[in-house]
Amino acid sequence: MKKYLQKYFAVIFFLITISYSYSQNFQFQSLKNLYGGTVNTIANVGTVTLYAGTNTGIYCSSDHGKHWEKELDGLTVNKIVAYSKDQIYAGTSNGLYERRADHWNKITGFTDGVVNDIGILSSGVIFVSVQGEGLFKGKAGDTIFSEVTTLGYSSYKYHITCNNETVFVDRMMSNDGGETWEKLENGWPEFRSLNTIGANMTDSLIIAGSDNGVFRYNLKDQTWENLNLYQSCLDITIDDGGHIFLGSAGGVYYSSNRGDNWQQINTGLLGAYVPAVCIMADSVYAATLYGINACEIGQTSWGTANTGITEVPVYAVLPLENYLLISSGRGVIRTKDDGISWEPTLRMDVGIDFEDRVSKFLQTTDGKIYAGTMTGLYYSNDQGHTWFINREYSGQQIYDFVFDKNGDLLKATADGIYRSADNGLTWTKLNEDNDLGTITCITTDDNDNIYAGTYQGIYASNDGGKTWTDIAQDSLKNFRFVRLIQHGNYVYAATSNGIFTYDIFYNNWSESQTGMGEKYVTDLIRTTDNKYYASTLSGIYFSSDSCASWQAIDMGSANKNVQCMAFDSKGNFYYGTTNNGVYTSKTSLTGISEPTKQKDFALSNAPNPFQNRTTITYILPESKTKIPVTLTVLNMLGQKVAVLYHGEQFPGEHQITFTPKNQKPGIYFVVLKVGEKQILKKMLLNNTD
Repeated sequence: MKKYLQKYFAVIFFLITISYSYSQNFQFQSLKNLYGGTVNTIANVGTVTLYAGTNTGIYCSSDHGKHWEKELDGLTVNKIVAYSKDQIYAGTSNGLYERRADHWNKITGFTDGVVNDIGILSSGVIFVSVQGEGLFKGKAGDTIFSEVTTLGYSSYKYHITCNNETVFVDRMMSNDGGETWEKLENGWPEFRSLNTIGANMTDSLIIAGSDNGVFRYNLKDQTWENLNLYQSCLDITIDDGGHIFLGSAGGVYYSSNRGDNWQQINTGLLGAYVPAVCIMADSVYAATLYGINACEIGQTSWGTANTGITEVPVYAVLPLENYLLISSGRGVIRTKDDGISWEPTLRMDVGIDFEDRVSKFLQTTDGKIYAGTMTGLYYSNDQGHTWFINREYSGQQIYDFVFDKNGDLLKATADGIYRSADNGLTWTKLNEDNDLGTITCITTDDNDNIYAGTYQGIYASNDGGKTWTDIAQDSLKNFRFVRLIQHGNYVYAATSNGIFTYDIFYNNWSESQTGMGEKYVTDLIRTTDNKYYASTLSGIYFSSDSCASWQAIDMGSANKNVQCMAFDSKGNFYYGTTNNGVYTSKTSLTGISEPTKQKDFALSNAPNPFQNRTTITYILPESKTKIPVTLTVLNMLGQKVAVLYHGEQFPGEHQITFTPKNQKPGIYFVVLKVGEKQILKKMLLNNTD
């Protein structure tokens, strides 16, 4: 018995050693110069300092917007207003924040709700709109706010503009700090909702933007005048010289004559959707979905002003021989120098930059690249520089696509599954008689079976797509299937609730979440040495045992909101984030291994735990000749249960199926011995049927 216990503790020590080796820290770094992102608000403080609010925090620039540094992280910022250079307020997704003494602090005791707008009078009276809660008033420097009850109406959210001692709330105006209000309704179109107001009361100029039109209020006649600019208006700013800039869903518009005439100035603008504009000194700044632009007043061309803002989401990434290709919030772009310079790519069908969001890239052995987007399946023959699409199928939402073993191309779309035998020139719908819903992911196996994941389950076809069977057990029917990988006798599924493994032979599912849990998995990839990587919105996980168990990769301070992943040919790892650009590890992650292993020396089994059978996969190290191999199964006492292989084999990957014979449920170990070296792997046998 003592000898058996010694073996048992040796086994446990070995497993602890393996587990420790996975927790090592790999150094990730953000790729350079991928700047921009969704900027919701922008405000000037003095003549050189700017503040920008994004979906993840607040940035500050002290050099006219040339460089930015983050000051507040983790909050969606809707509005920033400065009372003075030392006192700045921000409306966020979690209440009202104040910046004093170089620090942002939440004003406690007021609200934890969403603050959508703020206005400050020159006297320091602050008006705050809290979504769903009301309009509140306070004093700069105080923490006590009282609800404004004199408006005469209520709204889910209010639009606020302050100029000197005049405050506008929607189409209401007050000159006494909100004690009494004047309605500005005469002449306003009945079916137009007000989005924003800009005012310069010194010149008696009030401009309002609606969901489809711009209007000027005539204080003498007390009526609104239609300025005949039919745009969805988002923000208006007016300087002391009477220059009016309007941010809209169609770019920036400018007027130098009180709004009588307008000029669209979009040349060089990062994006047409402009939620905020701001004037500082001799320049105007425009916030877009892709960063910040600056333009000198009187000019018509924009330059970028967002260096340091890293809010760019990345949806797909593909390392190529000479380039890194990504689909981002700035479109489909590429770099050949780790981000020192980025260049746009071109859609040849319309002759514009390729800005469609890509769900997946795929490169074939002949170098051709495919990109599935919300408007169709594109292809490129020049490393992603130019893209083409078959016009007959443009406009179709593509979620995933694969090649089957015959080389036919299958695509998963919003309206079903299609097959092409001529590289995408012509297509045939496979599920013509079966409504499967939106197909989110797809894979095939060596027997031409097709597996199609959806928003609420998964289907399989064994006759080329003519008929389909729902193979999702009840617990899987409400999960979104994100990615499918077929290998050996199994299909591995990344879902909105973790990883699951499907046994093709026994037609049953098992959870593969040990070490990861029920996380929303955004991507799943398999490397050639049978390792799996799963990305989530809280980090990346790694498995060397066919998804049976997972270890979190220590990502250090790198952004953990991971959206997509890829390896290059040298084993360097790249991943894109939901809002913070691209990261890479210049240390090859494919080298993650147990400390006793040589290169390409691995052992795994799946499923694990298992019932009737499990497939054991092992990789033998490089050698010019056959290698002596022994594969043995032991019980908890170290007793030999089965010899699965004893002989010589060539290097590479091998698979053997272990079928228990009269073994009791419990823990077993499979041992791979190659020469003087060996690997041990724990297996759990559940009750057999």
